[in-house]
Amino acid sequence: TINVDSITAANSTNIANTISLDATDATSNDGTVSFGTGGNDSVFAQALVVRADDGITVAANLTSQTGGISLDADVDTDGGTLNNTAGTIISTNSNITITASDVELSGGLNSGTANITITDSAGGGIGIGNGTIAGGLNIDRTELGNLTADDLTISSIGNVSIDAIEPNDSNNVTGVLTIAANG
Repeated sequence: TINVDSITAANSTNIANTISLDATDATSNDGTVSFGTGGNDSVFAQALVVRADDGITVAANLTSQTGGISLDADVDTDGGTLNNTAGTIISTNSNITITASDVELSGGLNSGTANITITDSAGGGIGIGNGTIAGGLNIDRTELGNLTADDLTISSIGNVSIDAIEPNDSNNVTGVLTIAANG
């Protein structure tokens, strides 16, 4: 388990490349990463890659000032959720890539003029709007409205169920909304 709280850009400026946090464990498959456990924002001066077996929790703003953010909450593909309980995940005009078995987006994802890609890690399918898939990655209308990007891609090797989406649910996506299903 990795807990991160109160990182400032000044704390990470001496790191030349991407910051990587890895909470994977081939033996127990139970690693997690939590940001803002004390309720404080974390700001990184460069790109951020986070990998966990059993989920990533964001409880305050999480920002990358220069470079994208890649969050894989389910490396072992047996059920890891990205749980953004508060704040916004901000990539400052760089891509955000999310891989998870499900997402809970009470807070936002904001890639500015860059793209967001959300992928169903376990292939259980994706439900969007009022469409839900039991055991799948589900994004309700409010969560869809919490995504700010140029292009938004949502994909799964499973099925996709879409129901009751209104045009204003995706107003914060200024480019193309792509939904890819191979099920």
